[in-house]
Amino acid sequence: MKAHTFYFVDDLETECPNGSVTFHLSDWGAKSAAILKATSHTSFMLQMHCKARLEAPEGYAVMISLREIGFRTYIDGSCKDYLQIQNRRPMCEKIFRKDEERHFDSLSNHPSNIIDILYHTGDGLNNKTFSGYPGFTFTFTAFAKGPRVNQSAFECINENLIWPGLTCDGHNNCGDLSDEDPYGDANCGGSLSQGPTVLMILGILIVFVLIVMCAATLLCTRNETVSRIRRRTLSYIPRLRQSA
Repeated sequence: MKAHTFYFVDDLETECPNGSVTFHLSDWGAKSAAILKATSHTSFMLQMHCKARLEAPEGYAVMISLREIGFRTYIDGSCKDYLQIQNRRPMCEKIFRKDEERHFDSLSNHPSNIIDILYHTGDGLNNKTFSGYPGFTFTFTAFAKGPRVNQSAFECINENLIWPGLTCDGHNNCGDLSDEDPYGDANCGGSLSQGPTVLMILGILIVFVLIVMCAATLLCTRNETVSRIRRRTLSYIPRLRQSA
């Protein structure tokens, strides 16, 4: 079974006290991917405005895969708080996808190794009574295109090249989920599912054996009781004949 990759986790409330921050990714190894969150608390801070830059080394690009979004909206559905990736429409709709299927990359940007995001929260309730709004969480990953710089790189179905240690870890580092494929090149399913399957079969066998044992015990007890009643009944028959 593959060991889970250790991800560095940052939150903007801690890392962005002055309104802007840059996060750098490595081209290889555990630091080629990270997780960014709005907050480390149950709800985000109010009245925050942060411009964050996600930067991969030259020759690489950045992949963002959304896991969670939880912001407030106005009655008309417009965003009171939001996350904006590049110049796309601000996002505030509720999202919770463990597979991180919704994704964005920096390939069309200039330069192509950078993605800029804007994080904004409005005013409102005091933070002491404000709960249930996590803001956002996403994974961001450095990937390459074209010839393999490192021969051991994992090639996604979409031809993105990532560090092989990022496969089968529950995060969509490829963008097309091929690094989490239960079969295919990632082959996440064989070793990961074998253990639970064996345990399930053993559990079924144990339950079956217990049922058989209980049934046998009840049957034996019933037979013994019936035999005892029969013996007592037969013992009374001679007495009845004598009295007659």
